[in-house]
Amino acid sequence: MNEVEALPYDIDGLCVYKLPFKKDAMMQSSADGRPWGRWKCSSRKNLNGTRRVAECGGTYECVNLACPYLKTYGHKNNVQFKKLPPEVVCSCCGYSAKPMACFSRKIWEFPDGASHVLVYHYGTHKCTAIKPIVDVSSEVNKFFKENSSAKPSQCAYESLKATLHDTKDVKDVYEKAQGYADYKKLQNVKQKVVESINPLGHSFDAIATIKEAADKVDKFLIFRAEDGRLSGSENTFVFRSSREKVEMMYQMQRGSGSSLAEQYCFLDAEHDRVQKMKTINLSVEHPALKELVTLASMDCQSESTNTLSEFWSQVNSVSV
Repeated sequence: MNEVEALPYDIDGLCVYKLPFKKDAMMQSSADGRPWGRWKCSSRKNLNGTRRVAECGGTYECVNLACPYLKTYGHKNNVQFKKLPPEVVCSCCGYSAKPMACFSRKIWEFPDGASHVLVYHYGTHKCTAIKPIVDVSSEVNKFFKENSSAKPSQCAYESLKATLHDTKDVKDVYEKAQGYADYKKLQNVKQKVVESINPLGHSFDAIATIKEAADKVDKFLIFRAEDGRLSGSENTFVFRSSREKVEMMYQMQRGSGSSLAEQYCFLDAEHDRVQKMKTINLSVEHPALKELVTLASMDCQSESTNTLSEFWSQVNSVSV
């Protein structure tokens, strides 16, 4: 009996393994690279626990002597096939594939109350075992947390460059490269990391950069931006207006002598202007322009008493 942490991916012959397993992932804990069929429940005398049995699903073999796979690799294709009902054909040449049965069996025994599983295997395989791809998820997560604006291709480049620097074994570099081959997976990991950093989908670093440039033209274009996660406030918002519109708000004050002082203001909220945020707008009908003019807007997380109070507070701030 061999005590291991994981089964060899190319398990073969007569052998017994003892390894730990997770109760919420019983079968995944003892996975290997063979194409096993669906397991079936089984039992045996003197076993108090769960017993399962599966047979190898076998493989196919291309019999075309002119197959490009045979000419390239020097042996018949027994890996790359596709199903074109009612038959299976070689992915390289399109010829019908010959089924190759594997008379091998795998048995799992999970004793009650134990934290280990016993795996029995017997038989010789004709199929090709699939080597597991190196899991680079933790490295990818760490990279994008430190470089959220980097492209997925840059993540792969930087990691492989570091591996070349740290190791002299080219085989290790090739194995890690396979882990970065799935570009879509890298994109998905980056998206999750960016969403965890900016749950609203917006970057306050970008807003700060834009505000710095906008202040040189008009300090009211982005009058104030606040990230509630950093300030300890419940409100996350961006308040926007302009110098001309602030002047119109001055003219709306009582006793200003302007025609705007007789006009009513309107308050409304939009739910589809900024992704995952609400936009509160303050507007007035301009008597000369004969149209509704938006005096100020505030993008915020919710339309509530707190955010409305914050909005009027910002309006008062620009009006003093």
